Amino acid sequence: MIGWLLDFLYPPTCPHCGRPVKEQGAWCPSCLDKVLDIRFLQADQLEDLDGLWILGRYQGGLRSLIHDVKFNGKSSQAACIGPLLSAFDLAHCLRHINLVLPIPISQAKRQVRGYNQVDLFFKEWVQNRADYYNWQWFDILIKETSQGDMWHMSQLERKRHVDKLFSIKKEYLPALEGKELLLVDDIYTTGATLVAAAHLLREAGAKTVYGLTLASGTR
Repeated sequence: MIGWLLDFLYPPTCPHCGRPVKEQGAWCPSCLDKVLDIRFLQADQLEDLDGLWILGRYQGGLRSLIHDVKFNGKSSQAACIGPLLSAFDLAHCLRHINLVLPIPISQAKRQVRGYNQVDLFFKEWVQNRADYYNWQWFDILIKETSQGDMWHMSQLERKRHVDKLFSIKKEYLPALEGKELLLVDDIYTTGATLVAAAHLLREAGAKTVYGLTLASGTR
């Protein structure tokens, strides 16, 4: 009933082009093809990560969607990420993963925003596959401080800024030993944030650490 009323009051449209679609959160087929640009970066291109999947580029409808969820309080728009995740058979690629860890935001940002956008983008997708693939959503990373706006920083400045940025909730440290992990985040730019988290997790005993982001690019 609520879904029908929502569709009546706010007819579902493609987040990229605005054309009508069948249900809330859906993309029209042509726009989904335009937005998807699935890539896998090998370990030799990264530090401390065993590989990284990127679903699209930070432009067009995907850029607007991520920006609205992060900065304009439009948390319901996060549902539009579902088709992108489903379009790529990530479950087949990531059968070996044990634990999925979201990159956290600072407590100050969470108080202002009311949520971590990474949770909204990925948590339901992971939990829907948890029983079959034995995945577990493992929100154990803590962001020690807000690093401010890093978009204007060089790669070297970013790396210095994120060193010692994260910590792990102590009670969960034993659970990381020998595990295969997947870090999830919204945007990949230089990779400094993901690498910093991966380095910490490796030191804690993780066997492998992979990454998955929605988009790559610049602001």
